[in-house]
Amino acid sequence: MNINWILVSGILLLNFFISIYLAWRSWSKHWQGGQDFFALLMISAGYYSLTYALELITLSIPLKIFWFKIENIGIITIPVFWFLFASRYTQNARWFSGKYVALFFVIPLITLMLIFSPFEKFYYVSLQPFSNAGGPLLAAGGFWYWVQAAQNYFLVLLGAFVILRTTFRYPGIYRGQSLVILVGILIPWLANAYYLLSRMIFPQYYIPLNFTALAFVVTGLIYSFGIFRLGFLDLAPIAREIIFENIPEMVLVLDAANRMVDVNSMGQKWLGLGHEKLTGSHIRVIFKELYEVLESYDDFQQGNAEVRINSASPRDLELVITPLTDSQGQLAGRVVVARDITSRNQAMILMNQRNDLIHLQSSALNVAVNAVVITDVNGRCIWVNRAFSEISGYSSDDALGKNLSFLKSGVQDDKFYKTLWETIKAGNTWQGEIVNRHKLGHLFVEEMTIAPVNNDKGVVTNYIAVKQDITARKRMELDLQEANRRMKFQMEEIISLQDKLREQAIRDPLTELYNRRVLEETLDREVSHARRDEKGFCIAMIDIDNFKGLNDRYGHRVGDLVLTSFAKILENNTRRGDIACRFGGDEFAVLMPNASVEGARKRAQQWRRAFQMLHQSFNGQEVQVSLSVGIASYPQHGVDGMAVLESADKALYRSKEKGKNQVMIFEEDYTCQIKIFDYQVTADHKALFQVTKNPWRFWPFSGPKISSVKNAGGKG
Repeated sequence: MNINWILVSGILLLNFFISIYLAWRSWSKHWQGGQDFFALLMISAGYYSLTYALELITLSIPLKIFWFKIENIGIITIPVFWFLFASRYTQNARWFSGKYVALFFVIPLITLMLIFSPFEKFYYVSLQPFSNAGGPLLAAGGFWYWVQAAQNYFLVLLGAFVILRTTFRYPGIYRGQSLVILVGILIPWLANAYYLLSRMIFPQYYIPLNFTALAFVVTGLIYSFGIFRLGFLDLAPIAREIIFENIPEMVLVLDAANRMVDVNSMGQKWLGLGHEKLTGSHIRVIFKELYEVLESYDDFQQGNAEVRINSASPRDLELVITPLTDSQGQLAGRVVVARDITSRNQAMILMNQRNDLIHLQSSALNVAVNAVVITDVNGRCIWVNRAFSEISGYSSDDALGKNLSFLKSGVQDDKFYKTLWETIKAGNTWQGEIVNRHKLGHLFVEEMTIAPVNNDKGVVTNYIAVKQDITARKRMELDLQEANRRMKFQMEEIISLQDKLREQAIRDPLTELYNRRVLEETLDREVSHARRDEKGFCIAMIDIDNFKGLNDRYGHRVGDLVLTSFAKILENNTRRGDIACRFGGDEFAVLMPNASVEGARKRAQQWRRAFQMLHQSFNGQEVQVSLSVGIASYPQHGVDGMAVLESADKALYRSKEKGKNQVMIFEEDYTCQIKIFDYQVTADHKALFQVTKNPWRFWPFSGPKISSVKNAGGKG
């Protein structure tokens, strides 16, 4: 073994552990944008490094070819997971539904089928070892090899374009994250491009070692830097499109760790800092008043608070804090909407002054952005400011001397107004939202505060109402709620579709039994369990007798009914731990863990009898079906799962040779104990097989008379 190959393999194994660690770190936060696909990407990269290392240090040519083939699983899935991660991370995943995602795996699936089939020449024209002292296999790619390569590079470049677009679209900390991600994935693919093209372009510099897997070591180190220094598993881009830059209020978007993710232009103005300095900074540093409020809140608590900021222009702010959760119900961050209530608070202070100061206050209140209304104790209007006219459409002449009930829209009932009057008559301040009707007829929503004004003796003489039109804000809140509802519904649909696809991948569509793939995957695990527990298992291979003739004579519809009927028999007559599958065509297989040969034979006889009791009437003729069964066990009849399966298949064909409709147990010299059943069908039984109006109906009967003869042995 060449020491150089051992050193290279050691580096690849190091990358395997780095990739698995990064996948674990990412999966712990898989609810955040793209972290689930990033974890799968790292798992595929680690898998590729591990299998390539095993290829380099393996001396056995058949085993080296085996490692070479299975390493392609990592090679062809890395680009798909990279593109899906890039789409999810940059908030573009909404364009890809489950069925479109499945299309990305069509070419990789065909590739794997070619590699592990007799048609592997379409993918690799030739395979030869580099040396007898270890090292890689040298492969010449076929037609489909370049089709797969084209998809790989297309997805890598498309994902890189999406990330690059995000780099310019999102400033500050996102730009650094996106560059780290982009550089990390491009390094191994540039190495792969050199490996593929250097033989043709630079043959004098060609090195037979595929540097792609080694380049993933650099990728792992870069991503480790990104995780521990830049924290790109902690920050996920939140689309700026949902925040309207022209809103006259400060909007802050925080992540779950209370770091600033986004801020609108009004927030930058009020906080006195630019967007670059604000994003990524902890709220404790740049807005300590808000941090103190958040410390008193639970993670999922929604509420309101008032704070004063001492910026270049001190402001009183009313905060509306709304938690953001992901589809898993985990806290993803918060949206804080802050409205400048300095004018309102000033108005509240003015309302506590004497009535003889009202005329002095009116000049200040008249220029306030909020509507201000002063009434007597009976609710008749005695003064309104300009903002009232702008919001309601009514001039001061329209309102003076009238009760403000002319603004009623009918949305609130009498109980609402009764509670309002009871509050202010008791000397308390009322705050809330109310829907009023504009002079032009349309409705608008106001946020209103009504405070009583007392004279020197403490008697209420007036009421002052401060109102603000929040129609646009309420509409935006409803739009955001609807968007969240649609997103949740779409995520549920995607999860449901994924579950259905997983089930379809392991089931035969006609019989709904497991397919051959499940049996082959289960065999290796069952052999391991049997060796560990020192127990055995049996495999029964089953074939429906004369099925082709049945199909040719009566058509595929009858054949399908025969297959589904037998599938129901297996479902109802197997244990929970048994694996019943349709092996292909009219062949079935049943894996029976911890079953003895005699126990398996008895169960097979039960299936055979139950199946023979099903009769079909078609065009005036009775159709009777039977089956042949071959049984083999581990470890008596095979050292591994495939050997036992082959032995069971041989026993099945021996059963066919012996006249069908019987159960055979595998013997090396084909010496079997045979049960031969002589069916004596009486006239009563034949009466049950009459032709009915439904030519597809199966008729069960009570059972034939059975006589058994034990074969003395031999191949006859």
